[in-house]
Formats: sequence, structure tokens, C-alpha cells
Amino acid sequence: MFLITRHHFLLLLTLTIQYTKQEATILCKQVPELSILPGLGIDPLTGKYTNRILKMTYNQCKLTDNGNNLIPDNVEIEKLNTTEITAMVIKNWLNYTSLTTKFQETDKSYYSFSEEYQEMKSLQIKHRAFTCRSQLSRTNYRLNLLSDSITTTLETRFSHIVHAIQRNQTKKAKYLIQMIIRDYGTHYTTCVDVGNMFIKQDYLRNDFLLRRVNQEELITESKLSLLETVRLIRGDEHDLESSLLSEYNDAIVQTKLTQAFIVERSVSVLTNLITTTNFPDAPTLVRIKIRDMLDESIKTYFR
Repeated sequence: MFLITRHHFLLLLTLTIQYTKQEATILCKQVPELSILPGLGIDPLTGKYTNRILKMTYNQCKLTDNGNNLIPDNVEIEKLNTTEITAMVIKNWLNYTSLTTKFQETDKSYYSFSEEYQEMKSLQIKHRAFTCRSQLSRTNYRLNLLSDSITTTLETRFSHIVHAIQRNQTKKAKYLIQMIIRDYGTHYTTCVDVGNMFIKQDYLRNDFLLRRVNQEELITESKLSLLETVRLIRGDEHDLESSLLSEYNDAIVQTKLTQAFIVERSVSVLTNLITTTNFPDAPTLVRIKIRDMLDESIKTYFR
């Protein structure tokens, strides 16, 4: 009879664990990465994504609840499953705000070159209209960043700036910073809410606004109009009966319906990445100078 000693048992257990880890690693490599993630650069003027700014690793083999996608090690997924309907009145295109991006700053010039901003300006002038924007959003989950380590590519580019400053090559350092803003934008996403959202932008005659003293009433009408549109898309047979809705729809001169899967994005400015964590070897005074130069270049970019 073969006796399993304690030594044999521990050896067998170790081999089993190693095999399981190898098997899990192979399995993880076969699972596609989650496509919508924070950590991307964004240009607020155009509202467009640029390049990846933050490093993503997959050593921990973190999966979504359904096991269909890999989650990066430095990203936390939070289940939400919330539904919300909101609406706002935009009397003038100068008060435009982004559909899905939440900036910490409130400078309206951040959006002035985006396609959505230019479209709203054009249509309001063309139709002598104001805009009612309503949103029906279903948020499934939220992706939060747990750390903000920059990519190797961006780290290398910043290291060139460090060397330029240390050699008193100020003009070169400013130029390299401007190139980073060109390629990466001025902000990066820190949190992304993912789900499904219907956005309806109605352009209504300005005289209709003059007859609506109560703005809350106008917001209610905008929400009802969106619900009516979504009802028709989904084939719902229940009608939304409202005299307010009828008057509201009659005043519409043009409307645009958009569907999005990113419900909301929170962003942070690039200067927040100039930290001891990302640049441990750079002297404190050099980091401060890079941060100041980057801050000034960003302000110049928006002028």
C-alpha cells in the first residue's frame, strides 16, 4: 500500500494550485477586455477621445459578473441598475453643456468647437429657436479608477520634459508640453457610467418660450415628449394623453434623437497627474515647474 506522507500531500497541493493558476491565466487571455474604460484622454473643445493616458494591467484576472469581459486591475466596477429621466431648457447656445461629460470646471468655452455645440448654435439661429433637451438613462454599472499610473509612452514623453527643464531648455519644455496637449487633450476620464441613454433635443419657436412663464412646466412637457418618442420606438400601445404635450409638439421646428451607451463621464485635468507617484525620480521643484507650465499651456489652449 502507498502511504501519502505530509510532504507528498503538500507537494501535490502546490502542483494543483500552480496548475489552477496557469489554467486561469490561459482562460483570462481568451476573455476579451472591457471596451469602455476610464483613463482615456479627452479634448473638451471637440468632445472627442484622444489616446490612452492611464496604464491598464490585467494580472489579477478580474471579470465582470457575467464572465464575458476582463476588468483592469486598477478599475473598480460598481453595479447600479438605475433609471432616470431629466430635462433642461437651453435658451441660448452659449449655455450649452456636454451631453455625457461632467467637467469639474464650468467654463462654457470648453465645448465651443464640439460638433454638438456648433449644431445647436446653427439650428437656434436658423429657426429662431431655443432648445429643450431631455434624457432617459438606464445606468447598468459604473467604472471607477483606483490608481492613476500613466502609460509608459506618456511617461517617456514627460521624462523628456524633465530633462529639458533640468538643462534650462524652457522653450523646448513648453513645446513638448504643447505636443502632449495636442496628442492627448487637456483632460482624462476618471469615471464612466455605462448603460443605455436616449437623448432628445427639441428646437422650439422662441415665441413658445414667451408663453411659458413656468419653466418647470416646460421641462415636464419635454420629458413627456421624450417618453412618447421612446414609446413609439419600443412599440408600446399606451398613449400619453396631455394637452401640454400637444402644444409642445406643435411648437417643435426640428428635433434630434440620439442613443448612447456611455451615460456619463467624469474627467480630471492633466495637471493632476504630475505627482510623486508618476515621477518619483524628478526633483520637487521640477515637478512644480512642469505642473505650472502644463497649467499655463492648457489655459492658453482654451483662449
